[in-house]
Parts: sequence; structure tokens; C-alpha cells
Amino acid sequence: MAILTGIGIFAIVFGFFFLFLPNVISKMAEWSNRMITRTDELIVSRKKSAGIFLILSGIFILGMVYLS
Repeated sequence: MAILTGIGIFAIVFGFFFLFLPNVISKMAEWSNRMITRTDELIVSRKKSAGIFLILSGIFILGMVYLS
């Protein structure tokens, strides 16, 4: 249950980043390109869609954890 709560909160935070702070996402993508691997350009180019999806999925996960 703690893992699902963490995943839900993580999804909501990143959803808000995609919607309201896209520059933070771009900087994180640049960092990950240097440190880890190349970020999927499709997701980065569709920040609003990705943000809405992440927020909705985070709310869904939290709802499943706490309302069931």
C-alpha cells in the first residue's frame, strides 16, 4: 500500500511539473540524457497530455488505495 501511495504522489507531482513547470522537465531531461539515457522525445514534446495523464493516473491510484 505504501508503494502505491508513493507511485500516486510521484505521478501527481510530475503531472504538475509537465503542466506548470515544463522548464524543470526539460532540465531534468537534459540531466538524464547526460547521466542515464536518452529521454523519450515524444513524451517531452507532449507535455500537457503527459501531465494530464500523470495527474489522472495518480489520482486513480490514490483512490484505489484509500477508497477500496
